[in-house]
Amino acid sequence: MKKIFVHMIILCALFPAFAAEEPAAKPVEVYVGVYINQIYDVSLKENKFSADFYVWFRWLGDSVNPIESFEVVNGRIDSKEGVYEDVIKGYNYASCRVNATMTKFWEISSFPLDNHVLTLEIEDNENEDFKLRYIPDKENCSINPQVQVPGWKLQGDWGEVVPHTYQTNYGDISLPSNNESVYSRFMFSMRAVRPGSGYFFKLFFGVFVAAMIAFLDYGDFLSFITVIVS
Repeated sequence: MKKIFVHMIILCALFPAFAAEEPAAKPVEVYVGVYINQIYDVSLKENKFSADFYVWFRWLGDSVNPIESFEVVNGRIDSKEGVYEDVIKGYNYASCRVNATMTKFWEISSFPLDNHVLTLEIEDNENEDFKLRYIPDKENCSINPQVQVPGWKLQGDWGEVVPHTYQTNYGDISLPSNNESVYSRFMFSMRAVRPGSGYFFKLFFGVFVAAMIAFLDYGDFLSFITVIVS
């Protein structure tokens, strides 16, 4: 009996060494998507553009509430309205309509044949990547076919999720000074292209004609126009 008792004590002492470690909690997977209603206030001078869009989230569980904690990280939210929440086929669902102004540093070295990518960048401002991870709802993301951007045509769009690292502990002295914070970032991008060489011709034809008049006398100019027309 004494031997059995000794063996039990030894097994209890050794058990923690053999016990399997509890698996780390998985992040909540949140499907996110947008529908673009309108693009407006496009300004190359002020490095910005604005968008009117719907955003939605779909997830399981009650540990997060992405409709309340999302932000537009490459700009600011001007208004958020029409918040709708429901449970659909076991998933929590939430959506709202947003007007936001995005900062955009335009690359215009190829003007007037320049092309640009307009992007909405969305993050959760409360939960890091190990707590909440976005999944792009690619099948349902779209742009209103009536959207018009003066001077450009929208040709193609795509959604993706990337991890974004912040090299700071945000002043939390309980963390190492070199601590990194990683957040899941949803990016919806739209390619805007100039209409093409026809646009270039229309834009500069008047300037070209004015220059020709300045360098040619009236008779030579009429002869030049006759050659072009013929």
